[in-house]
Amino acid sequence: MKIKGGHLPKISGRPKSVVEEVFPPNILHITLEKGGVKYTVTVKNGQKVKFGDILAEAPIKGGKIALPAPSEGKISIEKTAEETTPVLKLACSEKDNVSGIREILQPERATPEKVRSALLDAVYGS
Repeated sequence: MKIKGGHLPKISGRPKSVVEEVFPPNILHITLEKGGVKYTVTVKNGQKVKFGDILAEAPIKGGKIALPAPSEGKISIEKTAEETTPVLKLACSEKDNVSGIREILQPERATPEKVRSALLDAVYGS
């Protein structure tokens, strides 16, 4: 497949087949309007959050949709003149990187138990 347009940096060497460490970006920009759903902020400006804490909620028929924190860090709420809803900026913690080599699951052979176990291991560590 040939990718056209955009910036294609030249990277020397061959890529590794296994990712050993993943670092989150320094700041994550989280919009509160996704797929026609508008979320209401449930955190305060400057609040520290952990992975999975509820950042915002949106009412739907029969309940609410929660927007969980994708990383640990500190929240800042910003709203500009051109945006109708605020944007959450999450300054990620450096300790929130994920390290270690995990078993590579082949989708056609992975049992539901192995998938759940791999997801739990990725979130809570081994």
